[in-house]
Amino acid sequence: MSRNQIFKFLDSKDIDRVLKGGTIRVSTFSHYRSLEKPGIGDRTEASTVVNVDQAVLKGTAEPSRPEGFLGVASASDPESTLILKNVQAQYNHPDRFIFCVSEGDRATLIEAMCFTATEPYDACLRLLISLELLAHRIFGRGKVKEFNDAPVKTLFHAVDFGRVAYDAIEHNHADGQAPFPSPFKKSPLPEFVSQSEARIVLSPNYDLGLQQLTIRLPRIEKIFIEEFRSLSEAKEILGDK
Repeated sequence: MSRNQIFKFLDSKDIDRVLKGGTIRVSTFSHYRSLEKPGIGDRTEASTVVNVDQAVLKGTAEPSRPEGFLGVASASDPESTLILKNVQAQYNHPDRFIFCVSEGDRATLIEAMCFTATEPYDACLRLLISLELLAHRIFGRGKVKEFNDAPVKTLFHAVDFGRVAYDAIEHNHADGQAPFPSPFKKSPLPEFVSQSEARIVLSPNYDLGLQQLTIRLPRIEKIFIEEFRSLSEAKEILGDK
């Protein structure tokens, strides 16, 4: 039986930025929501979507949270009534920076990420340490290039890590209170599920004003090793499985 491993799929033009430059790139939830690339961009990244067939909100003196909603909404005039019909409300998790990898069987992931994906990658690195250790290495020893190599731990107050669960992120308000958005939940669309994603989540101390950051890591050769840097090499691996 194949043992699950952790891989970072990327474009071949970026592989030396990691292996020789000793850097990785982290991006915000909002960055991924804005991307138009299928399988990479996700308009509902770290979000909960509430669909409203029809809801009647009576006027109150104070704003209230209607059943099935996460946000506060009401008809502000006590004498008024607000009717919502065929409305979709999206609630986004507070912005975080994430580093994404894929965890699973090597051949299965290569096939999914390099040959059947709508936006395929042509290179791959393998993680030599656990995701937990990488998370602590980034937080404890990483330096942020865009902030004059400031230590990660001075710009961020927390780091988390884990596998992504592919579960429904859309809910109907009539079904009761919708769950709060999760950094570790994505829509169960096939193009997402096939990525078998795990991720590291960094929580900034304040709005850093950027959607992508470059983090320098010491002794990168102890963290990543090259699997391949061309599709021809990837085909050879699949041919040998």
